[in-house]
Amino acid sequence: MSFFLKIFKDRSRTFGFKGFRRIMLALGILIVVSPISATASWSSFFEKILPLGKKHPTEEINSSSLSLQQVIQFALKNHLLTKLALEQIREAKAQRLQAGSELLPHVEATMSENRVGRMNLEAMGFKNQPLIGPFDTFDARFRLTQTIFDLSALSRFQAGNANVKVKQYEEEFARQKVMLEASLAYLAALQSKGRFKAAEANVELAERLLKQAEHQHEVEIATGVDVARATTRTAEETFQLEQFRLGLTESYLQIQRVAGLPYEDLLDLSDSLSYLDEPEIPIDDAIDLAQKNRLEMRILGDGIRTENYLLRAAKAEMLPKIALNGDYGLSGNGPRRNDRGTGEIMIGGSMPLLEGGKIWGAIKEASSRKRQLEQKLADLRRQIEEDVRLALLKIKTEKQQVKTATSILELASRELKMAQDRFGEGLGDNVEVIAAQTTLARARETHISALTQYHVARLNLFYALGQTGAFYLKNTDQEKE
Repeated sequence: MSFFLKIFKDRSRTFGFKGFRRIMLALGILIVVSPISATASWSSFFEKILPLGKKHPTEEINSSSLSLQQVIQFALKNHLLTKLALEQIREAKAQRLQAGSELLPHVEATMSENRVGRMNLEAMGFKNQPLIGPFDTFDARFRLTQTIFDLSALSRFQAGNANVKVKQYEEEFARQKVMLEASLAYLAALQSKGRFKAAEANVELAERLLKQAEHQHEVEIATGVDVARATTRTAEETFQLEQFRLGLTESYLQIQRVAGLPYEDLLDLSDSLSYLDEPEIPIDDAIDLAQKNRLEMRILGDGIRTENYLLRAAKAEMLPKIALNGDYGLSGNGPRRNDRGTGEIMIGGSMPLLEGGKIWGAIKEASSRKRQLEQKLADLRRQIEEDVRLALLKIKTEKQQVKTATSILELASRELKMAQDRFGEGLGDNVEVIAAQTTLARARETHISALTQYHVARLNLFYALGQTGAFYLKNTDQEKE
């Protein structure tokens, strides 16, 4: 490296300028006035490029009894969608860095040493000159290239900036999808848990009614058929209990899959399906809120902006490009052998005149991509309004379904109580009791399904409004209070 250092130390060797210091000063001025200064300052430029995305909290929480928010927190940290979205942000920033490099100075160091055996000077136009050689040549220098005017490169850099913004919105959208998936898995697990608890209650009731039938048979009020009928019903309820136990295990495994939790953990859910009576949102206010908050709108909006920059970049390929090229180094027969400081500086321009339709094709392609996104944006506005209207209609329907299912459950409980009392007083067999018991089991299932669908409708409304993270459930501790 000593010969490179010699370049900067040897100020006495010039090639047409008054001094090497003046050359470097001229290069510095050209760099400062380059197009990158019109885009952003050096500090803000690298502040935009270097950060690789925000970090998400990774604190550990107790997974034995999980609330909805804890499951969502685990899912956001461990789900593949959020991990890929963060990597896509890093990828977009790397692409922006590559696009920005076209506007920044490029400096390279070169060194070569050759041994020429013979050279025919007459072949180069020198008359009556003999063959010369052998001789050595040596060259070591720094080369500088700096873009001065290139609107196409500038537009590509601006497109890279807009694309990073798109990827950041897509990362937020991926987080909303993960929240939605985790919430749906949690609701499915709560439904399975409710069915299992109801099945346990049904088994307990069947066993109690079986004991009643056996007692009635012992005192000769009921027949053996009544006992057999109650025994059969108990076996059926026990069979259903085992099926719901399997469903509960599967739903817990799904939560562990979505949240990235170890499969060997024994889970319990701390939130419940309890009814939450929330005020209705006026439909116009809901649509306005969704139009502002839905990330798909922002993604398409910045996507259109990106394509607009790329369209400008394609059109700018027809314009002249101006660049500065310069080099300075040592040239001689070898290191420290007849070496002299040599170099040049040049400002040149280029403009395509005939390129076979390549630029025009790129312009048409960029224009088409931009129109496609604009059409998608117009369709998305209508889709968002439809989502909101359907979500509001669905939640209104599910509210009524919950009220109806609650009423059916209360009536079924009263019917069973009356049938049980009649059987206990010896007024007939236990056919009415078994029928009422079946009705109560169905009523419990209907009530659990209605509550689950109600909360799914609430979740869909939050998602349609672009506020998935605001969805919540009532904690079992709150119910006790």
